Amino acid sequence: MLICISTRLPMGPHPLLKSILRRAEARFGRVFAQSYGQAESPMVITCLRPEDHDRIGSCGRPFTIVEVAVLGDDDKEVPVGATGEICCRGPQTMAYYWNRPEATAEAFRNGWLHTGDVGRMDADGFFYILDRKNDMLISGGYNVYPREIEDVLLAFPGVVEAAVIGVPDEKWGDRVQAVVAGHADLDCAALMEHARAHLAGHKCPKAIEQWPELPKSGANKILRRTVRDRIMARLTEKDIA
Repeated sequence: MLICISTRLPMGPHPLLKSILRRAEARFGRVFAQSYGQAESPMVITCLRPEDHDRIGSCGRPFTIVEVAVLGDDDKEVPVGATGEICCRGPQTMAYYWNRPEATAEAFRNGWLHTGDVGRMDADGFFYILDRKNDMLISGGYNVYPREIEDVLLAFPGVVEAAVIGVPDEKWGDRVQAVVAGHADLDCAALMEHARAHLAGHKCPKAIEQWPELPKSGANKILRRTVRDRIMARLTEKDIA
């Protein structure tokens, strides 16, 4: 038996959380495979086979028909281990966006489909997704990927959903802030200590608050932008008051 899991979770493309994978393997055995793709390249960019699940956080190696690379802003391949945009090419990709020539030209630069996902490749050819390119924060001069922080928060007992955003700050540029949803008795102070123990200082949220639930799209993806808009609206109201 082989169970295949898509890596597009509620926040976007990302490998299955380690805690969930371990529980699933304890129940069903090492039978899970994870695939990574998107609408423009349907579910066939990379695959992590059951025997490779010791590589925590990886979305696997490219499918046979696909060429995958990590490219920098100049559309050139970055060194092994360096961060860039995951790009692919092959017969599986879409031809174009319908009636959107500019979007098509932006997505297909120099023959590569630009996925918009930030990631890296290790020396053995395994790929790792960090986050969506347009969701990256810059805090204290450092690149901060919300998904990394959200994974840490989701590992804390009682946290069911998490969204990390950046709020404008004179000192930090982007002030990292988190919103979580989970059990009613969730201790946000203990959650903050958990974050401090597992994250570098510039990545640790400056504030964590709990909401009954987080806003989601029709595809059940958490809407970070809506979370940010709500917090910014509240901060603006305080400034006016």
